[in-house]
Amino acid sequence: MGAIIVALITISFLFHGAGERSISTLYIIPVGTFSLFSGMDPPTDHSANNLQHLPEFQPGIWDQPVIRPPINSSAGLFTYPFMYQYDLGASTGFESVYKKYYRPTFVITPGKNATIVINVTSYSRYTVNVTLAAIDDLPSGGITYTQPGSITLTPGKSGFLTLKLSASPNASLPADPTLIVEGERKLPVGLWLESEGWRIGQGFYVKY
Repeated sequence: MGAIIVALITISFLFHGAGERSISTLYIIPVGTFSLFSGMDPPTDHSANNLQHLPEFQPGIWDQPVIRPPINSSAGLFTYPFMYQYDLGASTGFESVYKKYYRPTFVITPGKNATIVINVTSYSRYTVNVTLAAIDDLPSGGITYTQPGSITLTPGKSGFLTLKLSASPNASLPADPTLIVEGERKLPVGLWLESEGWRIGQGFYVKY
């Protein structure tokens, strides 16, 4: 039996110019497991086959939310004003939607449109306006998206944004061996939402 070890890593960047400013980013990364048994060594398998294969899944930065506070902010990294998650059950138009480990996978048919529903919850004491800041690694010419607009939330309330994706009729994944993740070929994408200078990113996969 094992327990997951989670590493909280804060990376600070210092910029020099007209004035000094810094950006800190919080990464919450599962880094492995440790045994709950003491005084016993696990059995060792010396077979050659076990030494040849890497695990299908290896944790990465995008497997948990990436949190960036405002520049030069004195706020702690855990005082973010909102958080969000993908609503897999409410997302529509995909051939299939599933989550194998941490990030969900959205399978879209070339030539089709589909919608990802994003549930957003306010953790602020004030009214917040949440918008899409950026989408990383979505290839041009294969998958395009429609700007979902913004959502205004009063303290403690939740709402949703809809991200509409369109796959071109001839969309196909690049022949890149690094796109083999979780034992299958798919594209990792990072989505960033922002409010009050805070940016929060979460990853998902697109398969087509």
